[in-house]
Amino acid sequence: MTLLLVSMCLAFILGFSAHRTGICTVAAVAEVRSTRQARMFLSFLKAVLWILFVSSGILLWMPELFRPWPSHAMSWFTVAGGFVFGIGAAINGGCGFSTISRLAQGNLHLTLTLPAFALGAKSALAVLTLSASHPVAAAGLTPGTGGAVEWMIQILLLIWVVRELASLFAPPIKGRHMFSAMLSPHYRLSTGAALNGISGVFLYAINGTWAYSRIVETGVIS
Repeated sequence: MTLLLVSMCLAFILGFSAHRTGICTVAAVAEVRSTRQARMFLSFLKAVLWILFVSSGILLWMPELFRPWPSHAMSWFTVAGGFVFGIGAAINGGCGFSTISRLAQGNLHLTLTLPAFALGAKSALAVLTLSASHPVAAAGLTPGTGGAVEWMIQILLLIWVVRELASLFAPPIKGRHMFSAMLSPHYRLSTGAALNGISGVFLYAINGTWAYSRIVETGVIS
């Protein structure tokens, strides 16, 4: 029950942040095309760094939580699937994550996206079976096996985290408007990357794979 409540709080933080940052792969591509800037793609990189830092700390504390992610052999089916997914996301006007966020904001025209996604996964099942793309290896390093390189990466990540925290918290603290900043209708992309990365790591540590798209896919295939 306690873990369920913690998961609900983490999911709330994730949705709260997504509503205020609008982080989305489709929006990131649109930003590059329209402004020749890649600030949103940079926020994805920052989210990955937060994930690496927090997850490594969790694994040092509780190594039994290590879950290697199976990778699959590359094939033309995966390339074609990624291309079709990109077309669908462009037509939909948002990636899988932002679709749920926008639906929660009242964009009811996206209601049919979820059943259509399930139908598409069901239709593609036969193609996936023909591709024979079975897991071939476990992605990820077992904690504690990297030696000096692992410690160097951890130190560099710690330096980056301290710098990032100073950048995020110094302005509102100095201006004495921390509470109003928390309730601001718009968050910086760096803030969204931190909240998404940290809350996502803890959700994964507690529940395993939590993305709704993966749950829909697993439910349809099984």
